[in-house]
Amino acid sequence: MGALGALGIRYESRFRCVDSPTFNSYVNYLVFSEEARSALRELAGLASERKTALLCRERDPRFCHRQYIADYLVHLGFSIVHVVGSTTRRHEPSPCYAYLSVEPG
Repeated sequence: MGALGALGIRYESRFRCVDSPTFNSYVNYLVFSEEARSALRELAGLASERKTALLCRERDPRFCHRQYIADYLVHLGFSIVHVVGSTTRRHEPSPCYAYLSVEPG
């Protein structure tokens, strides 16, 4: 069951992260890879059905792939809250996202 289960949170491992030497290549992967875009659409579908948490080993989402995934979801109208330790904060979109001309999906 684990710590999440004890809190009534179901854990599903559905999305695998890409090994990327730089964030730029990861953002390119998110924007131009059909595999990544399909995974983002699936994530958006899950998030539209119920509260969804995206977990990563990186503590601060500003220095993690979650920053770009959260930017994408905010662009679609989702409200994103980052939980770090015992604190929460609303997502602040990356200034880089505004420069992308590729529409989500």
